[in-house]
Amino acid sequence: MKQPILFALLGLLASASATAQSVYLVDIKADGATVEHRGFAAPDANLSDGFAATYHLPKTVPGTYATLDYGRFVTDFTAVDAEGKALKVKKKGNNSWEVRGSAAPVTVRYTVASIMELKVKKDKIFEPASTYHDDQKGSVLNGGGVYGFWTGQERGPVTVDLGTPKGWFAATSLEGEALGDRTTLVASSYHALLDNPVLLTKPDTAGFWVANTRVTIAVLDLNGTPRAADFKRELEADMAAVERFLPQLPVDRYTFLTMVGDFRWAGDILFSGKPSVGGIIKVVRSLSNQGFGALEHNTSSVYYLGDFGSGERMPEDLRVEKQLLDAAVHEFMHIITPLGLHAPAIHDFDYANPTMSQHLWLYEGVTEYFAQLIRYQGGRLTQQEYLDAMRGKISQGEKFPNNKFSFTEMSRNVLDKPYAEAYMHVYDRGAVMAWLIDAQIRGAQQGQRSLIDVIMALHTQYGPERPFDEAGFFDAFCEVAETPGLREFFTKYVEGREALPYAEALKLIGLDYQAKGSEVKAMNPLDAAKNDLKVKVSNLGMGRVVKKVGPNEWAGLKVGDEVAMQDLVSARDAAVDGIMKLPVTRGGSRVVLEVPVKTETISRPHQLSVANDALWTAFSTRP
Repeated sequence: MKQPILFALLGLLASASATAQSVYLVDIKADGATVEHRGFAAPDANLSDGFAATYHLPKTVPGTYATLDYGRFVTDFTAVDAEGKALKVKKKGNNSWEVRGSAAPVTVRYTVASIMELKVKKDKIFEPASTYHDDQKGSVLNGGGVYGFWTGQERGPVTVDLGTPKGWFAATSLEGEALGDRTTLVASSYHALLDNPVLLTKPDTAGFWVANTRVTIAVLDLNGTPRAADFKRELEADMAAVERFLPQLPVDRYTFLTMVGDFRWAGDILFSGKPSVGGIIKVVRSLSNQGFGALEHNTSSVYYLGDFGSGERMPEDLRVEKQLLDAAVHEFMHIITPLGLHAPAIHDFDYANPTMSQHLWLYEGVTEYFAQLIRYQGGRLTQQEYLDAMRGKISQGEKFPNNKFSFTEMSRNVLDKPYAEAYMHVYDRGAVMAWLIDAQIRGAQQGQRSLIDVIMALHTQYGPERPFDEAGFFDAFCEVAETPGLREFFTKYVEGREALPYAEALKLIGLDYQAKGSEVKAMNPLDAAKNDLKVKVSNLGMGRVVKKVGPNEWAGLKVGDEVAMQDLVSARDAAVDGIMKLPVTRGGSRVVLEVPVKTETISRPHQLSVANDALWTAFSTRP
């Protein structure tokens, strides 16, 4: 049996414990966790009758770009001095407690909630940054929702003494040791502690190597389904593509911490073939409050996925493994930026009063662009799938409110309205910006250098321990890129509000861009304007029932045939050799019709097509 803690180094543990200024004792309960924090509190003010000090839980944490206010979920907060004497405590705002007394407080005690299980309407915490505590199933310990800190005491070494039920283990990239029913973890600072979440549960793990990096997968499935082995099979190919893309991997370990919620009931309602109005409403209300996705850390990432069952009508995108793959490369690539290339606002993160960096185009846009490119160059996406993905990002990115504020303005103010509502555009407009920047670099360097080469050069120049200058980074970037006109690009399109120059940039990598294009597509056989039949909407718009068939009906449909719209979409997209294979429910049985394809030309905004094979081939392979 493997050691419960990954990469346990007993010598380091002994050294860190001997000098630790902060020790957290954490125990998981039925619907929360108790925390006892022993540590020195530097006074905020010396008073005539003693002193005052302030204890905090984070307002937000790196990577979320949202107000979280973890202190809202703390109860039973008390503080005592070295002799065990209770000290005066006063709550200040959402996240802070002022502690007063005649002697320095050395211990605070409090209870933290299992936040994922609460109904939170305002400033709901994104699940991959949240906490889950169940003493029968397991625990997700995201540090912001568990560990507090005294003002000014974020840099000293930290030890966590974690209660570990029999048969459970703590999966994390922290170093540590398991002894009996306790697990000891060590971190170099409070910053490092929050950068290393913990998944505490019964073992469901798998691992593999990617170059010099040991990758570990740990899973907490609330339904109890073992998944780590399946996740490993899916992830290995993507991580191999990452290895081919990066000249070297800058970490020696990486942990995928994955929680899977049980939403099979929702899958049964949605994909049973005949969903009820009440069922649909129930699903919408429940899922609208769920934050499926992931959050990055330096040597790990946390995922919250949904198990919607395995019905044949369930869309591919909802398969649990597909949910993981959609986020995994993006989160892994955050080891480059912002975790290894960032501004002071991230390097010395202020958890109580955070300031945001203007460089979300880099942290999220470049990362998402690389995630798509890696999968394309690694053979995980076809050319058409890649172009469709980027076309979708152009289309969505056009919805960014460029007439109101620039991308850098949004980034600096992302915690506030109205900027927060535009944050999701980092994944579309931000990724497209990175694509256009990459195209310009490749064009100027005759394909010998690309964006990843510039980013890795900057990563070497700065690295995790040396932040770049916030205001001067555009100039520093352009100096390394050696690309004429690139500084002007940043001025106009990232700092400014001008429309992005898609056609001008993309031709440098062999693509033709048309704002208003067209495509030939298989005709819809259920469209009464194009086929001799009449249909009725069914299943709340999710299906169609054939009500009447005329003599010129050409698809082979009959009265009473039922067709799911998702099946129709898939069949039209997959039509080959003049045949569309259309699943139909007929007389209670499911049959597949081989429908002869009739085509039509439809409009397609933001059309992308290959115009120069040599340039596009060079782009499609890693230089």
